[in-house]
Amino acid sequence: MDRFPEQVIAAASVIMNAFLSVPEKQAQLLTELGARRREVALMQERLPPTLVSVQDAAQRLSVTPKTVRKWVRTGRLRSIRVDEVIRVDLGSITVVLAAR
Repeated sequence: MDRFPEQVIAAASVIMNAFLSVPEKQAQLLTELGARRREVALMQERLPPTLVSVQDAAQRLSVTPKTVRKWVRTGRLRSIRVDEVIRVDLGSITVVLAAR
């Protein structure tokens, strides 16, 4: 008489095969994730910039508004001027924060 019924052995085999396929599935998911991240980056490049005030940029960067204006002048932060008001590109703030 068998010690384990055939159904138990079959179920154990299915479970073992599932565990053995985990690294392969993980690699596939990581590849897909990388592709999706690239797609998102391309989409973000096509979007118009999100603009914030000098004061808001200074708060986000934990610096003074004077420093933000200097970084705008030197090109460290991208910005546009609407009449006499400077608006800073939120994307460039993110880049500066990531570089820290």
